[in-house]
Amino acid sequence: QICMEGFIWVLLDGGPSRAFLETDVNSMKDDLAMLKDLSIAEGQGRFSDVIEKEAKLAQ
Repeated sequence: QICMEGFIWVLLDGGPSRAFLETDVNSMKDDLAMLKDLSIAEGQGRFSDVIEKEAKLAQ
């Protein structure tokens, strides 16, 4: 949960000077996918349903 909140915070805390482009979307999706994969940790981390629940807001 903390990692997902951190991811959202980094994306949204740029203030009014931060502007996203359509081309940024794929990079953000890739970053979120890597964070989810890291959290699952090849079966050694959290269960995928827990990760999906926590990642829902970020998506």
